[in-house]
Amino acid sequence: MDYSWIVKRTLIQFFSRPIMRIEGSENIPKSGAYIIAPNHNCWADSPIIISALYKEIIKRKLFFIAASRKYKCLGGLPIDWKNKGQVIETTLSLLEKGEIVGIFPEGGANESNSLLPGKTGLARLVLWSGCPVIPIGVIGTSGRGPITSSLKIFTPARYVTLKIGRPLHYEKINRSETTSKILHNTTEQIMEKIAELSGKNYNHGFPNT
Repeated sequence: MDYSWIVKRTLIQFFSRPIMRIEGSENIPKSGAYIIAPNHNCWADSPIIISALYKEIIKRKLFFIAASRKYKCLGGLPIDWKNKGQVIETTLSLLEKGEIVGIFPEGGANESNSLLPGKTGLARLVLWSGCPVIPIGVIGTSGRGPITSSLKIFTPARYVTLKIGRPLHYEKINRSETTSKILHNTTEQIMEKIAELSGKNYNHGFPNT
């Protein structure tokens, strides 16, 4: 018997508990494919965001690019580090089918008050798919590991806020037209919106590839 749906339901209920406030839910499209792009504070961001948006707003499956396979039952798309480009192709295929996909443009988790330079994977998805991107600010998650994060997040005095920005639209371009300048400018614009929503600084670093 496949128990994955039971695990998924349980995790969604568990990880949606810390969410006490969602601002800007009206900015989430009612249908169609789009990309969500949050800042990344700690390991729990993926399941918390997926659980909150699925339970409260989206009501349909949401996929998320993740460095680990542990989120697969929640729709995680694990990165194959021997072929990192494959996850982009998989994600583009999902967007073409009308699905919702999330990606952390910072890459790894970052607790500091400044966002890390954005990686260009998000810009590639946005420009090559033509789908809108929804910037999200995650406030209140922290902790370097699962135990530390859980102790900080699941306390009566702590709450997590998701601030959802308005959709950003970019004209779809062919891969042959993609230049470093276009990727850089697109990444910078999105990161600035995420910084505004998350309350973090962004130092306009050139995005990593």
